[in-house]
Amino acid sequence: MIRGRGAAPTPKLGSDTFVQERIYPILLTVRDARLDRIGLVLGGLPVRDAVEIAQRAEERGLESVWVYETIGRDAPTSLGAIAFSTRRILLGTGLLSLFVRTPTLLPMTYASLDELSNGRMILGIGVSYERALRSRHAVPFPERPFTMLREYVDVFRGALAADPFRYEGQIVSLKGFSLGFKPRRARIPVYLGAHNPKMLELAGEIADGVVLNLVTEEEIGFFLEHLAIGAKRAGRSLSDIDIASFFNVCPSGDRALARTELRRRLHWFMVMPHIIARLKRTRFRPEAEKIEGLVKEGREREVPEVITDPMIDAMCISEPPDRILARVDAYRSRGIRLPILFPTPIGGDVKKGLSATLDLF
Repeated sequence: MIRGRGAAPTPKLGSDTFVQERIYPILLTVRDARLDRIGLVLGGLPVRDAVEIAQRAEERGLESVWVYETIGRDAPTSLGAIAFSTRRILLGTGLLSLFVRTPTLLPMTYASLDELSNGRMILGIGVSYERALRSRHAVPFPERPFTMLREYVDVFRGALAADPFRYEGQIVSLKGFSLGFKPRRARIPVYLGAHNPKMLELAGEIADGVVLNLVTEEEIGFFLEHLAIGAKRAGRSLSDIDIASFFNVCPSGDRALARTELRRRLHWFMVMPHIIARLKRTRFRPEAEKIEGLVKEGREREVPEVITDPMIDAMCISEPPDRILARVDAYRSRGIRLPILFPTPIGGDVKKGLSATLDLF
């Protein structure tokens, strides 16, 4: 494009100017009228306790509850019980172990849950990482995880919309699959968990929403840029993508104690290769490289010693209870449309931690 004399140069992709001039204005024009949108992660609870907390979250006006799946109880069982016991609150998986399920099992499970919940389900999925799949499920990590994820999403949506459904992908082939019943909705929202550029761009291209985690303010522009790249590839814009993020919180009047508990939570995340790779792009690159070295040497127990207070304050919300929601609002102003609080309990009492988080509302 030829610009006239004196015209401002086009902002360079990846620069702060690009984000400020091209990305944030889009977000400001499409921001949801409900500025109080907020979700809550339920994890590590017996199913009956999860139901109780979800009912309380619904009473307090929260938009959604999310159940993650790593070890322990599977997510669909808890969500089924919550669906039967609530009426309004949205229900999501945050996130589901995708590759331990067949492509057709996903629409079967979620069409059933959506029927039970009267149309309140959200499918939150990610690719996980090789070590987790092998150690927890004895499942090999796919050679082409992004291609496989794309085809899982294709099958999920296709099976809900057409009966019978036929599909011929690079990996998945279906000659004629039938759910065997009419789903409550022909399209259930799909949110992708994303950390790296390729996954962010895939989310921008095909997902209804993205779920981020451990977000530092300096990374938000990076996330939004790559979401925008993927969206443009599909003829979409950021206004078509719900941008959600988990925020690890520890409501406590004792900030030192809150940081101690959050450090334990971060230890669990920090050994993951995709988290380490992300940190290398931030001001915490030296710490990320130390952690990477410890993991390679089998010295993971020493990782908490490398996690500094500034890292905790940047990646989590360690403020006292009366300042937590103000910090959440600061993230909203940068483009996070759906903050999802992920409570870290004091002393390991998960239900108590969730109750303390609900007391914020």
